[in-house]
Amino acid sequence: MAYQIVKTDLLSSGEKFTSKKYDDISRVIEGTDDIKPNIILICIESLSADFLKEFGNSEQLTTTIDQLANEGILFKNMYATGTRTVRGMEALTLCVPPTPGNSIVRRQNNDNLFSVATVLKQKGYQLDFIYGGDGYFDNMNTFFWRSRI
Repeated sequence: MAYQIVKTDLLSSGEKFTSKKYDDISRVIEGTDDIKPNIILICIESLSADFLKEFGNSEQLTTTIDQLANEGILFKNMYATGTRTVRGMEALTLCVPPTPGNSIVRRQNNDNLFSVATVLKQKGYQLDFIYGGDGYFDNMNTFFWRSRI
């Protein structure tokens, strides 16, 4: 009965369920082809909003990023999920809140996790990871290349 109620209220315009099973709420959107914009996710160590023009800095320290912020989508209300860059990268790619203990990026057997890369792969995007530091630090090479995030 609960699934029937959820299924009645869950569908949005243009959506349909992918299965007739009573407990499967997987759905797809019918309609036109997907729009596939270029996506660049930039994560920069120790880059505070204080350096960006959009947040009041007038010293022109980040002109290229300021231009990207102007031309693309800029999220203005973001917060750190920890005190280390690897925690932010974990949150950005896996869409998870802070986890106890080591970052998921640093843990063993962390491949095949659902992530932003999973969705982008399904949409046919080419995925590349470019890191300006030592990729062995915090297990970056293993996690990001194996996941192709």
